[in-house]
Amino acid sequence: MVSIPTGRDSYDRVGHLLAIHKNLRLLSPKNPELLYGWVTMRNQKFDGRTPLEVMIESGYLGIAKVSRYLDMSRGR
Repeated sequence: MVSIPTGRDSYDRVGHLLAIHKNLRLLSPKNPELLYGWVTMRNQKFDGRTPLEVMIESGYLGIAKVSRYLDMSRGR
């Protein structure tokens, strides 16, 4: 059985990841390729890197950055 870390940091990360998924579902409800592929697509907003690269390279701050970007894209 895999142990999942608990604590504020883990909960914040999961919250941002769920927000990313929710925003993508709302922005691309009829395009599953974009919904599930967006994180691996290069993006000018992230200096030509993919959102996944940003999240891996910058950890929590990268996850939060991608989440905020999508929030702003939705006008939130």
